[in-house]
Amino acid sequence: MLSASRSALIACRVLLVTLACGLAAPARAASEGPVAAPASLTPSLLEVPADPALLPETASPLRPLVWFDWHGHLRLRGERLSGVRIYQPTSPAGAPPRLDLRHGIGETSLPSDGVMATADLRLRLDPVLHVGEWFEVRGQFDLAQGLVLGGNSAVRLAGAGYDSVEMFSSQPGQGPVPAGLQVRRLWLHARLFGLAELDIGRQPDHFGMGLVRNAGGDLLGDFQSDVDRVSLRGELFGLRLMLARDSLSAFPAQPAGSSGISDGVGRSVQTGTGSVQYPLEDATDVTRYVLQAQGGKPGFERGLEWGAALSWTTQTLGMRFEHEDPTGGLRSQLATDCFSQGKVECVGLVPRNASFLAPQLSLDWRTESPGHKLRLQAEGAFVYGTIGQTDVLANTSSAKTVASGGLAARATWSAGNGEYALDTGFASGAGEGGFGVNDTNNFTRKIDDAQRSLLTGFHFHRNFRIDGILFRDVIGAVANAVYFKPAYRYHVLGGPRGVEDLAIEGSVVTALAASARATPGGGSLLGIEPGVDVSYRQDVNSMGILRASVLFPGGAFDDPITRASAHAAWRVEAVWRLAF
Repeated sequence: MLSASRSALIACRVLLVTLACGLAAPARAASEGPVAAPASLTPSLLEVPADPALLPETASPLRPLVWFDWHGHLRLRGERLSGVRIYQPTSPAGAPPRLDLRHGIGETSLPSDGVMATADLRLRLDPVLHVGEWFEVRGQFDLAQGLVLGGNSAVRLAGAGYDSVEMFSSQPGQGPVPAGLQVRRLWLHARLFGLAELDIGRQPDHFGMGLVRNAGGDLLGDFQSDVDRVSLRGELFGLRLMLARDSLSAFPAQPAGSSGISDGVGRSVQTGTGSVQYPLEDATDVTRYVLQAQGGKPGFERGLEWGAALSWTTQTLGMRFEHEDPTGGLRSQLATDCFSQGKVECVGLVPRNASFLAPQLSLDWRTESPGHKLRLQAEGAFVYGTIGQTDVLANTSSAKTVASGGLAARATWSAGNGEYALDTGFASGAGEGGFGVNDTNNFTRKIDDAQRSLLTGFHFHRNFRIDGILFRDVIGAVANAVYFKPAYRYHVLGGPRGVEDLAIEGSVVTALAASARATPGGGSLLGIEPGVDVSYRQDVNSMGILRASVLFPGGAFDDPITRASAHAAWRVEAVWRLAF
């Protein structure tokens, strides 16, 4: 056992070697794909310090002290849509543009012919920096995320010089991430003497089928859950446990000189000095605590795997602009005591007093007999909480109660080269208020004219996809809906676990509104959407999909004024990914 001083010396030397030489360490090859074990490295001068006695006791003289694993993928996608338009809502103020179904030839929103075609490119890197046997620095970097081909950001417009071309995009979390270099995830993973694992930083968040917390990562995925988290994981009595503290959001405050932020009653809250941005810890932050347990048979073993999670989310204070008109009214208010030469120096805080309790439960059961496989999956989530004051209140002080939930289930039966599947789910709706991803759970810049005291709208994670148009684009996510999706997939070549696979799948999605009053047309039928997928996997690193679907919208999307029925819409997309 090393003494404390000797251990400290070792730690200092490891840190110096990491900072000075880490980037120069040779990259490790991953010839067997991104999920395979890394290949061995060619020895280098960075592998072993001059004095082997200073190595950690678990280190091997044949293993490098610092090395990289490089993984990632390049995805190219092209698609064509018809029967849709780009719609800019006039209320509430600041609402993002979105795709909408067409109701007539004379609609003014582009595209005028109801047809859109686009192509995009994504290059994502998932490096892992290993430091000895106990520490890893993991990350995810998007060099291009949703880089729209043909959308050069420097285009000369007639009579206007150089200008930026505005692509169809929307608020963060509501649309594709703009193209460019972005650090999506970066966190430290430490193994604590084989007893537990510690993660600190911005990292993926996933639970069950991905109904609410979805880490993304699949071929068609454009959304994912990234969370600033400190978590401790371990195993006890056969249970895989996790305890985490998450910072879901924080308003970055930039003080002028050594000034701070007004707390709304004339006192100054110090947030830092200089031009560095600092969040207000446990004030405007939305903080979540998660306790999670999993048990049973993990992976692809036969048997039952289950998971249960309980999260507690709180927010004590909110920024004033979350409660006021985001246009001229806010600026005139702040100008009295927060503006100096056109620069914001302080932002008022107002009570939010929000808290939410959200239990989650997931089940995954597998069985197998000669020539047959059966898998049943289910996940449910419920949210209950109160909000002391929100902009949904329309400047009133009465509290709101939130009670909403959702459930998803999937059954898959394989026989030979064929697979039968049935997806079904439910997301609670609201009789009045928002719809889709901008439902009543989204409180930013919302006005609730009905002054409801109970909010019941719920929507799934945007990466939980079951269709190609209806929930994916028109509504934005599974929300206020009951859906059914039977499907059949046939493997023409290879199989689901083979190196090479060619498969054809046919499916039909039927969706009804949980609350017809919340739909634009006041109808119960959201729509019927048949689809066909052709997928080909050459090996574990190369895969492509050709997908087509047609949406026949129901009365839920009739024009609320003219009562005209919405046009049918279709989408065709081709996606190819090369992983490394």
